[in-house]
Amino acid sequence: MLDQKLLRTEFDEISRQLGRRGFYIDKDRFAVLEQRRKALQALTEDMQSRRNKISKLPGRKKDAVTVEMKQVLKTKLAELDGIQSDIFNWMLEIPNIPHKSVPDGKTEKDNEEIRKWGHIPDFGFVPLDHVALGERMGKIDFERAAKVTGSRFVTVYGKLAKFHRALIEFMLDTHIFEHGYEEVYVPYIVNAQSLIG
Repeated sequence: MLDQKLLRTEFDEISRQLGRRGFYIDKDRFAVLEQRRKALQALTEDMQSRRNKISKLPGRKKDAVTVEMKQVLKTKLAELDGIQSDIFNWMLEIPNIPHKSVPDGKTEKDNEEIRKWGHIPDFGFVPLDHVALGERMGKIDFERAAKVTGSRFVTVYGKLAKFHRALIEFMLDTHIFEHGYEEVYVPYIVNAQSLIG
């Protein structure tokens, strides 16, 4: 998620960078949300300051004013929370800024190939990719995965699942024993803040 302060100070540059990805960022919407946030923040801060001054005064009149002010302040703070939540949710929809080395484009077809490794053999026929092979073998199921999780995930069965697990273990062992990494086991379930982060 982009830094809200950066969005306030560098909006046009961020908008230009996101345009390279084909993403349009609504400046007017942000301006309206920011204007409401600033106004509410200034108002609540002023009310809190006045409330603090009044609370130091003696007498019953002070108590009546303080109770009324607390109610108004509570309402305005709730409005401020609401607008900050709106800004936060809107910002979750904004993608990250692409690195300057990333080519402009809207789809993965616009990516450029940096390098190839190895020799691609000539089979004398059109080979199937791993997805087509896995589906033909009944060992890969994208439809079932999509029902559980969403697109771009897969359910893998049998020996192919075992092979997948072996590759994971090979990768972990390589990094731990050859590159000095430390293996860490973390919880599978996280809170919303961690997911957003």
